[in-house]
Amino acid sequence: MRMKRSSKTGASDIKKSFISSASTVIQNIFRQPVPRSRIDTSEGITKWGARNDFPQQLIGSVENSPSASSALDIWHEFIEGSGFVNPDIGEVKLNIDQDLDDLHVLLSRDLATLWGCSVLISYNAFGLPISYKHLPFEGTRLGVLNDNGFTDTIKFNPYYGMKEFDRKFTKWYYTFTPKPEQVMEQMADHAKKLEEKKIKIAYPGQVFWFGIEKPLSRLYPKPFYASSMNWFIVDEQIPLFHERNIHNNFLLGGMINKFGDPSAPAGNSDEDLDQKKTVGEVFDDQMHECMGAENGGGWIVNWMLNKDQKAEFEAFDNNANDKMFDTLQDQTTEQISIGFKTPRILLGIGQAGQLGDTQEIVNAIRVMQARTERLRNILSAVYVKVFSGAVDKTGKLKFEGEDFDIKSINPINVIPDKIFEVFTTAEKRQFANENFNVELKEQEAVAGKPAGTVDPLQAAAQAGLKGSVGGVQGILAIQQGVSAGTTTRESALEVFQLIYGFSLEEAERLLGTVEEAPVQEETVSAFALVENCIEKEDAKIKSFVSNVIKIKFS
Repeated sequence: MRMKRSSKTGASDIKKSFISSASTVIQNIFRQPVPRSRIDTSEGITKWGARNDFPQQLIGSVENSPSASSALDIWHEFIEGSGFVNPDIGEVKLNIDQDLDDLHVLLSRDLATLWGCSVLISYNAFGLPISYKHLPFEGTRLGVLNDNGFTDTIKFNPYYGMKEFDRKFTKWYYTFTPKPEQVMEQMADHAKKLEEKKIKIAYPGQVFWFGIEKPLSRLYPKPFYASSMNWFIVDEQIPLFHERNIHNNFLLGGMINKFGDPSAPAGNSDEDLDQKKTVGEVFDDQMHECMGAENGGGWIVNWMLNKDQKAEFEAFDNNANDKMFDTLQDQTTEQISIGFKTPRILLGIGQAGQLGDTQEIVNAIRVMQARTERLRNILSAVYVKVFSGAVDKTGKLKFEGEDFDIKSINPINVIPDKIFEVFTTAEKRQFANENFNVELKEQEAVAGKPAGTVDPLQAAAQAGLKGSVGGVQGILAIQQGVSAGTTTRESALEVFQLIYGFSLEEAERLLGTVEEAPVQEETVSAFALVENCIEKEDAKIKSFVSNVIKIKFS
């Protein structure tokens, strides 16, 4: 097995074009001039939607729709990917509580949900960025745009577009400025205004604000799936209807005709009887005793003195039936799947033949990887622009020359194990070659097995191990153990071959530069070193290593 060269045709071009276009405006955000109806003068913002509640309404509709929320989760998962190509940068702290991996999860969610993201940046006295925080994109608003479509402020309130809105929660920030000298100039100007009491708050920092534009959505981003909002509402109402249906014991709506005065006191006029309730109230109590799932099968006994007092029932016309709701549910899910551009099979609803019979789920993953590749590249470009200047307390760059490439999602974490059980060896090998950064070599027959029977899942797990933080730490731990004499060279070579999949020649090279100390009386197995280092890695990687160790020592 050997590593394949990564192919990124077009990815770097997208990044360059994005960075170039984003850099044309340095201090202000340029959108487009807006009419007065889109400006909230009391709050000093440009409204997002006619009532300044578009993102809140959209997110609410998605969250209340089972199919839509599932589709959005899938888009987020594919945009987030499997972390960064260089896993070390994900562990770099960007504020007291969060590292880059943490921010990546939050920003990729915003990009999937609203086609935009925002980052709050704090600076030191030299205009260098020292802290980055996620600013929930749905709570951001552009400041009032001038006649040329420019603004130099971003406002944030977590309750914009909600009934809980209170102006006291609103905060404002400057728009992103990448050059330290411009930041220092801005900070000095802000301090002067603060001294002159023209403003009341200390320097608030800057916000990098980004939204994807498209025709008729040049001001604020509008995700492509917003066209399906009505279907989201239908998907929300279908379960509500069924819940009410159960509550009503599957009885249709109707009308009961009874003779008498519902306001009259219930019971006889004898003083010893309780006449606090009316006839109508008693009847309502009897009806409620037979409603609800817990009262299924209940009966009402209605006593009468003559036939004229018998209640008459009139059912409302209703054409609802199980088949109609099954059709409506299928149609709704289909339309949401189309609106989200998400294959139905990934929503847990298979439809044979649409994506190629048994290869349907494999093809669906490839479709989603292709559809989200541009968004991953855009997010990488955002990181290059925003985080490249990050410094630590000593002023040293935290990311030096990084391109922040994001790995596409690992298909082995998406496809259920049962799918692989029906794959032939050839199909497994083809899948591993096409979806992992490895190339499986044909091997000669070994131990009675035909040539080319290398398990592609094993090869994929080994490739994932080599590229993981724990896997790299395991190699370093083994090298250090051999150097210190606490691990034998034979044990190290065995682990490199059995667990990592290196050839003997490659394993020898890994230990070739290690200065070996005399082996101590008490040694630690190289297998144990690797197992400890991968404790926080993916479950499939840990399972693979565990199985190899069990076979070795059984």
